[in-house]
This record gives sequence, C-alpha cells and structure tokens, in this order.
Amino acid sequence: MARYLLFGHLTIDDTVLPDGRTAMSTVGGNVLYAAIGAHVWTDDLAIIARPGQGYPPGLIDELAACGYLVDGLIPCESQRIRQWQLYDDEGGRHYVPLASSGSELRKFRQPLFLEP
Repeated sequence: MARYLLFGHLTIDDTVLPDGRTAMSTVGGNVLYAAIGAHVWTDDLAIIARPGQGYPPGLIDELAACGYLVDGLIPCESQRIRQWQLYDDEGGRHYVPLASSGSELRKFRQPLFLEP
C-alpha cells in the first residue's frame, strides 16, 4: 500500500484557450493535480477516486503509464464528470459541465436555504 493516499475526483476536460486552440478529452480533476504536486516529493502515493460510467479507460491507462497507482480508482454508477474549461484573454477560467455529466455541482447553483 502507498504511504500517501490522495482523495478527490477525476474529470474529463475539454479546454478552449483564448486563441481558439483546444485540448479535448484530457484527464483532469483535483485528485490528479494533487498527485502531480505530491509526486514532486514522493513516488509513494496512490490516487483514490470514483470515476463514473463512461470514464475512458485510456485516460486511466495514461495515469498508470505515468507511474501513478490507480488501484484506488473504483468505478461507480454515477455518470463521469465531463466539462468545458473556457479560458479568456484576462486570465479568467469558466467551467461548464456537460448536461450528461454526473457532476453534483449543479445542485449548488441555486441558493441553499436552511430551516432555523
């Protein structure tokens, strides 16, 4: 077992840069970026996430080929998270989840009111 376990989510990112260039169907997500950062100091880490239905096995193979332990990627019944990342000329970034995405983020776009 790895000494460090990194928990988070994996996404499929379709990125559009300000000049119109694109990078489609790339692996993303907070657990990936945490793993990249931690990998600077150690190789003894594993990624723990639940890629949803439709997550491309090829992207998981890419992670394994880069030396990441992917035994902690447990498929789940939810849809995979796929999103557009739109970068603007001023350095801003906007995320747009696909309608078919399993992202739970849409639930939080409306104000949440708690009973007193």
